[in-house]
Amino acid sequence: MKKKRNCRWRTTMRISGKIFLTMKLTFLLVLLGAIQLSASVYSQNAKLSLDLKNRTVKEVLQVIEEQSDFRFFYNEQFVDLSRKVSVSSEDQNIESILSEVFDGASISFKVMENNLIIITPVEGEQSQQPKAVSGKVTDFSGVPIPGVSVVVKGTTNGIITNADGNYSLKNVPGDAILVFSFVGMKSQEVVVVDDNVINVKMQEETVGLEEVVAVGYGSMRKKDVTGSVASVGRNDILSNPYMNAVQSIQGKVAGIDIYSTSAKPGDTPTIRVRGNRSIKASNDPLYVVDGIPFVGNLKDVNSSDIESIEILKDASATAIYGSRGANGVVLVTTRKGKTGKTEISVDSYYGVQINNEEKFMSPAKFVDMRRWAQRNAGKYASDVPDLELDKKMFYYPDKYVIESISAAYDENGNYDPSKIRSFDWIDAISQTGTIQDHQLSMVGGTDKTKVSFSAGYFENKGGIKGFSYSKYSLRLSIDQVINDWMTIGGSMASSFNMKKETNNSIYSYAAQTNPLNPFRDENGILQLYPGGELFPNALLVLDNDFIENKANRFYGSYYAEIKLPAGFKYRLNFGPDYQDGRTGNFNGSQGSRLGGTASASSSMFNQFHYTLDNLIYFDKTFKDIHRLGATLLQSSEEYKYENLEGKVDGLPYEYQQWYNLGTATSITGVGSGYSRWALNSYMGRVNYSFKDRYSVTVTGRYDGSSRLAGGHKYTFFPSAAFSWRVTEEPFMSNIKSVDDLKIRIGYGETGNTSIDPYATLGSLSRTTYANGDNGFLGYAPNALVNSSLKWETTAQYNIGVDFSLFNNRLSGTIDAYRQNTSDLLLPRQLPIASGFTSITQNIGSTRNSGLEVSISGVILKTASGFTWDADVMFYINKEEITELYYGKVDDIGNKWFIGKPINTYYDYKFDGIWQDSDEDKALMAIYNANGSSYAPGEIRIFDKDGNQKINADDRMILGSDVPKWTGSITSNMQYKGFDLSFFLYTRQGQMHYDVMLANHEARYSGIDVNYWTPENHSNSWPRPLAGRQEALNYTTLCYQDGSFIKLKTVTLGYTLPKSVLSDIDVSRLRIYITAQNPWIYKKCWSIDPESLGLTVPTVKTFMAGISVSF
Repeated sequence: MKKKRNCRWRTTMRISGKIFLTMKLTFLLVLLGAIQLSASVYSQNAKLSLDLKNRTVKEVLQVIEEQSDFRFFYNEQFVDLSRKVSVSSEDQNIESILSEVFDGASISFKVMENNLIIITPVEGEQSQQPKAVSGKVTDFSGVPIPGVSVVVKGTTNGIITNADGNYSLKNVPGDAILVFSFVGMKSQEVVVVDDNVINVKMQEETVGLEEVVAVGYGSMRKKDVTGSVASVGRNDILSNPYMNAVQSIQGKVAGIDIYSTSAKPGDTPTIRVRGNRSIKASNDPLYVVDGIPFVGNLKDVNSSDIESIEILKDASATAIYGSRGANGVVLVTTRKGKTGKTEISVDSYYGVQINNEEKFMSPAKFVDMRRWAQRNAGKYASDVPDLELDKKMFYYPDKYVIESISAAYDENGNYDPSKIRSFDWIDAISQTGTIQDHQLSMVGGTDKTKVSFSAGYFENKGGIKGFSYSKYSLRLSIDQVINDWMTIGGSMASSFNMKKETNNSIYSYAAQTNPLNPFRDENGILQLYPGGELFPNALLVLDNDFIENKANRFYGSYYAEIKLPAGFKYRLNFGPDYQDGRTGNFNGSQGSRLGGTASASSSMFNQFHYTLDNLIYFDKTFKDIHRLGATLLQSSEEYKYENLEGKVDGLPYEYQQWYNLGTATSITGVGSGYSRWALNSYMGRVNYSFKDRYSVTVTGRYDGSSRLAGGHKYTFFPSAAFSWRVTEEPFMSNIKSVDDLKIRIGYGETGNTSIDPYATLGSLSRTTYANGDNGFLGYAPNALVNSSLKWETTAQYNIGVDFSLFNNRLSGTIDAYRQNTSDLLLPRQLPIASGFTSITQNIGSTRNSGLEVSISGVILKTASGFTWDADVMFYINKEEITELYYGKVDDIGNKWFIGKPINTYYDYKFDGIWQDSDEDKALMAIYNANGSSYAPGEIRIFDKDGNQKINADDRMILGSDVPKWTGSITSNMQYKGFDLSFFLYTRQGQMHYDVMLANHEARYSGIDVNYWTPENHSNSWPRPLAGRQEALNYTTLCYQDGSFIKLKTVTLGYTLPKSVLSDIDVSRLRIYITAQNPWIYKKCWSIDPESLGLTVPTVKTFMAGISVSF
């Protein structure tokens, strides 16, 4: 990595790239070598060979940096860098080479720790007495920056700049280095020498062109990246606390769609990179943690352990992962040790969670709704409340319900709705949820050994009782320099998860319970059938239904890296990942079993996944204008899974739950399973850059998968990309407003084999067959296998523009893409006579095309220290099926339509409510004569073909859960230690199917709606019903416009000044408060259209946290 600092004193740093020669190092070597210490000193042992003729001093120093790990500090006012010299050395140390470079010049140099070399004029060595240094610190545009920390490196002697950006520091040694640092700005180090006045211009902390980003199996300078790669840094990841690191990138990367299908604690969100491609195979991206493919999601990786997340979006970037890259790749780089003083950090927060509940009717409104239901059925003749009629208006004459309604009448029959006795069943199963997270980390090391350690605890108790999740985690990372040519290291991590649940339908049970029915009877016992209904008492379910999931995970990544001659390096990566767990499920007799016998089940699993990579790298710069890099890979990957499960019924002692299944009266199921797959890969990548102006990347990967049929297991995935940095052209030199402009274009192919490992081999199950009057046990195939199954392939085109304007105050990225997926892995229906229901074949194709825009800008920066910057993201993706079984023919049965997204809603369309007007009555009579049974107040169905008859032909495409576009705004403001940020997110044009509404549109649910009555001609909600549980065609109400604008997070923080913290030996202390999901604007009835398929409500979260570093 190379960093340039635009200040009076400048340092440049380049880590040379070498290619690794293939060799077979064992895992034992990695572990044993990790604890070795090397006694060699780099500056003494590093040998360099140079043959430079008539080159400037500056050019010589740059060549040394490229060929070694040395860095140089110098002041251009005192060191003549334009002086021409010739250097010829063969395996010489740095002292000998520099002595030759500065021969005859009044220059001295000193090799410091960390391979840092300070170059000073000879007379500068005579001025070592402590003195006072003063100056002014401004931003690049000259605006003073107050609050900048100015510290003598390696000491506690420091000061903070005042409101005008000025400082004055005493007792500064003449050869000291001053460190200037400020939140949001690049730190700078300046050598004092003879200067008494040092003015510094600071630059914003942005990912510079010399910074590197992960690109898969290595890293690359940002300026050389040719594909569509987005990076989210540590500060953005930690800016708001999330349980899952994936949530931290929502709205920060265009082309990424993140949503939840559950609001239960511990459940993970779904992420899609540039839409859905496959109809039946997985659309999840590949997760790679420290270079190792990661099975599952990132729930087991703590956000505080992550240094950066890179998202590879286009095929020119993802093709390096071949068959695993079709759905995008999420690269996670964890935090590593660093040279210097050990840094200890504590990050902790605690919060409460409040349910986003549906709005329910008041007791009086609920009773009035039931009267209208009776009137609509001709069973409530009175226009005013009548106790005797009220007693008959419920489906079951429950005495407790009758007592509740009777309480509203006095002895004279006068009705007072305020005295109705009611019971809040939703409140009875709800609680104020809590969430807490505590992380301890230590980072430090020497030139030879770098160590990072962390330990954490997370707990979340949900807003609905019975749901909770907790996790303990540990992580250790060690990097060890063995000698000048070998480095080894690795990271080891573990997590211990516990997830507890009750019946997933508990919220629905409570919502549908008659609110006039008490929780308990007169003896204080919970009622088995509240209100006489045939669904369970939600409070009994809490006491009787349990699900407990335990999961343990141990994973890591280990490496050995060897420097070889001529710019080559070899690297061995090994990544083991072991998981095991147990799920216990218990249903007591008084819960969802409704008085039956208690049942239980217990299942256990273990799985092991490993990756072994052999890599050879080459990276070299020729004549300062040609930069050539190459990567060769051989990779082996294998996954094994096995499980065992038992189910029983009739447990005699319910308190034993699933711990003693052998006492049950009957065994209802015993099963076990085993699966295994393997992947073998070869990859090559070449990247070339000319004058940092033109860059080309070509990649080819050859993958073989055990999942596919013989003859089709291996295939080749190519990609190529080109970028042009227009700002490096001479004709751009006079356009000062454009800091950087790069155009990218790329093409690549990737694959997908996320199907059953035995789809081409088949499996057997035990079955009974008849032979005359006798039955015999035998074995039969579970499915018909396909011996010609091959890869599902995605080809993608991408064109993009990266830009930075007005001294980096405005920057952004624009990408347009199209991806075509062919040979979809789909189950094809078979005739009944075949004996099988379907067979998996390569049939059909899909297409995704879209536009991504990300813009970042500094809105305001004042001399008083106030800064305001913002990020804006816009993303549009058109997802469509282009071909199915019979070409361009719709599959109505599966709701797959040519030209439409994969997840398309196909049903009858809500067309309002039938009114009691003469016109509607006449039209209803026609429809009823054709088979309908409409009445005023009923749901009206849109007659698509206009034949005045409603049948299956009137079903139509209503929409999709795929948004037409998504967008976000992230705002950050800072002033004198205070920071205020918010994140606004929107999805527009999506259709939302409200599962809760479908479940709760019922006789007793009591959701507060504007229902139709003869006095209230509502056109949005049907009349109440007495004889049916749901209204006719009630599901049409559940399809709603799911567009929304949500305030995802608001955070207010304060970072204490370093002048205050220095007295207590604390380097940084920040306190903050955060609100998550505090506000939403939506058009639909759903409590949260951002989440799909909810069974429990989403929550608002309010947290307070502290972050301390020592």
